[in-house]
Amino acid sequence: MRERVRRNAIRFLNRDVVQIWPRAAEDGLFRWEVLVAGDGRAPEAADESAFDSQFWTANVNPTDRYVLSAPGTVKHRLSPLDNSFGNLTVAGDWTHCGHNMGCVESAVISGRVAAHAISGSPALESIIGYDHP
Repeated sequence: MRERVRRNAIRFLNRDVVQIWPRAAEDGLFRWEVLVAGDGRAPEAADESAFDSQFWTANVNPTDRYVLSAPGTVKHRLSPLDNSFGNLTVAGDWTHCGHNMGCVESAVISGRVAAHAISGSPALESIIGYDHP
């Protein structure tokens, strides 16, 4: 399964990511040099092997797909309001949304905060459960 996930991810980057990030592709293929390794450096290779410098996993067990909220880890969650990346926001119970636990309520709060990040609506003050800027 791990190899299948790897192949699917590489195919997605080569074929589909241009729709999301047009400048991440050149001549119809993903520009592997845009990746950043876990240590902050560029991968050594500028081909598909650069993918090996990334963190990725094959989540095949149901428990693999659950994000815990262990003490001291909330600071590492991405906020739907984080605008570090152009043309991108995130949503889900795994985000920093003010209700940091795996449940439908967190997913809804996060989705509403993501909607605010995209459109300015709803107002942050009106999102029940969201209590921080």
